[in-house]
This record gives sequence, structure tokens and C-alpha cells, in this order.
Amino acid sequence: MTTIRDESRNQGTEGKRSVLGYQEMVLAVSCLVADYSWNSRSKARTLATGAHPDELGDEDAPGLEGLAESMAARGQDTPIDVRPVTINSGTAFGIVTGFRRYSAAVLLAKQKRAILGLEPGQIRCRVFTRMSEPEAREANLIENLGRESVSAPDVVYGIGDLRKLNPKIAIKAMAARLNRSEKFVRDAIAICEKGDPKVLDEWRSTPTRPIGLGRMTIVIRHEKERQAEHYQAAVAEVEEGREKGGRKGTVISLDGRARRVGRLLGKLVRIGVVDLAPRFDWERQIRCLVKIPGTEGTGKDLKLCARIANEARDAYETERDKVDDNPDIIEATK
Repeated sequence: MTTIRDESRNQGTEGKRSVLGYQEMVLAVSCLVADYSWNSRSKARTLATGAHPDELGDEDAPGLEGLAESMAARGQDTPIDVRPVTINSGTAFGIVTGFRRYSAAVLLAKQKRAILGLEPGQIRCRVFTRMSEPEAREANLIENLGRESVSAPDVVYGIGDLRKLNPKIAIKAMAARLNRSEKFVRDAIAICEKGDPKVLDEWRSTPTRPIGLGRMTIVIRHEKERQAEHYQAAVAEVEEGREKGGRKGTVISLDGRARRVGRLLGKLVRIGVVDLAPRFDWERQIRCLVKIPGTEGTGKDLKLCARIANEARDAYETERDKVDDNPDIIEATK
């Protein structure tokens, strides 16, 4: 059964897709193409099954098997988005958003089971026949950025790819579309442009929670020939932080603590509970809120404090600039 809808009535967060019509259809998973290397969420996280969510930076996804069981018992809440693609001189449908839902449907089909209300091997889709490659990339990236704990390398990969497809797009416009600060977008683009491809691949394919954006911006300041060395040093520092008390495998590093403080301040400012002074001293305040090891006042200590203050400020700006889905909730908290 095919239902034709006019998406121009659905404005939401879908950006340019809001002017594109789509057909809502039930398709066989065999006619869909899932290019995991194209997806802004890495294949390791998309197909995660038994790993603890904290280890993959994926608190919103309990694992592929859990998602499959949920879809079999409760049905598919949201259709996946697809668009026509040419494969070996033939036409198929390439997945734009919903790689995990598709993977869960494939898993059920292998078990000769089905999504509630459908036949084995079927999945509900929205087919966008006029969606361009840049529009598809933006839609994919926006969906993944909506996850609270999306990994830094996945975000950087998506932003870099979007930039390649649309090199003339302004940083400010990209930041507004992706609901991120301009500095965040600039740092992501710099990592893509200056980073050693081998180091970036390793960063994205790591099976555990990778180092953050702030640490990676420090790594890429070095010559490409030396980035691998500095990347391994950053990873070792993170692993040491895990051994010293990470909860459930989560790295509770100085950077992580600073980002938590920044996110909290950003949310409080966003919902109107507090307001920061124009000359808010991030370094002094972060020093008070985050216990920093080492001798206070030394060059190394000051450099470390400046770095984690930047992490906090970036997290603050990202959280502050988010667009809330439900204004009534914000009003109730004031």
C-alpha cells in the first residue's frame, strides 16, 4: 500500500526536505542499499549488538538485537528515509536515514521474523524521489546529531562530507542548520582538512569511546607525519583516566568533566534559569569546578586549564544554541 504525502506541511527539523514530496511505502529490505561508509554514524556503532552502550557512546541505543526485539513486539514507529540510486546500471533505493532500523529488520528477516504488522523482510519507508546528494547528506547528519551522545568522529566525518558536497556554504549557515556553534563546525572542518587520513580512520573505527573533538584539534596541529604519535599519546591519556575510575567503562577525564559543566550551564541559560556575564571567566570558573592535577601556576598547568576551559565553552555554546522541540516544557521550568 502506497500513501502519497505532501511534506511541505511538515516543517520540523528536516530543513530542505520540507519542500520535497515523498511516498510512504512498504519495501523489501532486499531492494534497499545500506552504504555504511556513507552514513555519518560509523558502521561499528550502527551494528553494535552486545556492547555496553557507554562503551560506544550510544546511550540511546541498547544494541541492535534490542532494537530488533522492540520492532518485532511494538512495530516500527518511524519509517526510514530512502532515495533512488543507480547500482550496476539498475535502480535501487539508498538509505538516507534509519540505518539501524534497516539493520534490525534484516536481522529479523534472517530469523524468519517480522516487524509487527509487516511480513518478514519488509520495512516501512519514505521514498524521496527528488532528494539531491547534499540534501541527503544533510538529512543524515541532522538525524545523527540529534542523538545526545553521538561520537565526535562521526560528527566530524559528516560535517566534512557535507562541506565537500557544498564547499560554498558559509560556516554560520552550516552551524545554524546543524544546531552547533560556529567554532564547533570550524574545528570539525579543520580536522577533516588537516588530519592524517590514517589517523582519522583509526579515530572513527575505534571500538570504544574515542577521544573528543578538543583533543583531536590538538593532534592535528602537528605535522601529518607526527599526528599518529600524538594521537596514540592522547588515547593513552584517556585510557589512563578510565583506569582511574571511569564509571561503567566511561572515560571521566578532565575534558569530560569540563564538557559536563559546560552543557549544564548551556542548558540553564537556554531555558532562562541563569544568565552568564558578558566577560565570564571560563578558565577561573572551570578551575574552581574541575579538580586539575599538577602544580598550580606552572606552564603545563596553565595550558591544561586553558584547554579544558575551551572544552567547557564549546559544550556550553552547543547546548545553549539547541532548539527545543517542546516550548511548553521550557516554560514550565521557568
